[in-house]
Amino acid sequence: MKPSVPYQRIDQLITRHAGERGAKAYVISAETGAQITYSQLDAATNRIAHFLASRGIKANDRIAVLSENCLSQVALYQGVQRYGATVVMVNCEVNSKNLEQILDDVEPKLVLWHRELEPALQTLAKAQGVEDLRFGDLPEAGPGNEFFSLIGRLPATRCDTIVGAPHDLALIHYTSGTTSRPKGVCCTHECYFYCADSVAAGFDIGENDVVLDYRALTWGSAQQFSMISTLQAGASFLLARKFSVSNFFDWIRKYGVTISAGVPTAITMLLERPHPVTKADLPTLRYMTTSTA
Repeated sequence: MKPSVPYQRIDQLITRHAGERGAKAYVISAETGAQITYSQLDAATNRIAHFLASRGIKANDRIAVLSENCLSQVALYQGVQRYGATVVMVNCEVNSKNLEQILDDVEPKLVLWHRELEPALQTLAKAQGVEDLRFGDLPEAGPGNEFFSLIGRLPATRCDTIVGAPHDLALIHYTSGTTSRPKGVCCTHECYFYCADSVAAGFDIGENDVVLDYRALTWGSAQQFSMISTLQAGASFLLARKFSVSNFFDWIRKYGVTISAGVPTAITMLLERPHPVTKADLPTLRYMTTSTA
């Protein structure tokens, strides 16, 4: 059976949205209100692509990103995807004891790590025998933001060197390792496009939606539901570092959230708060999902 929509590279999606809705927020930090617009995403990911091309990165070469939720993590993910290499985002909280094994498995050509990474994990990041660069929360030049200061000198225009065919690897997800060693799950560019497209269609995510996600973006579910389905739809997503029962309803009201990710623990915490949930708490919310159980 033929797919209902033709395959598109992330490079094509970002270019189109930057032209059609450049000033619109693609991703917003729930805690600070900082954001990356579609035009800013276009510029940042172009610079990332120019940097990877200058390092001779090829299709299926792995780029490891070690970080918790932040705007820079989103820009790095989409930048590697746009260029066409393979991104490996590691949950350093869950997989800290397995980080050495994961890095040995994927043999990254480049390791990018958040400046708040634990010292022991920084040591592992530096021990791979390849270039490693630190970054901060925001994808912009500044103190402690080595990577984005470095690429800030590169062109914001589209990179002519784009690698990666539809059947090359787009990303490698690692399982949590609760029952055995974490396993890498490989996904091609084409496969990931159609997974995300089916999520956007199945959950009726459109350009006017604002999707809240507080789950770790290192998990495939969060990536498909909030980070890439919103990109495909030209929507926005609100990214929180962690779930917060005290801030949840404020986030809904302040940012006009229409769809929220959910997990059973978070939903239980919301239902058990001292004050009952009313319509005033959820003025724009269309629905909330639940996953993991």
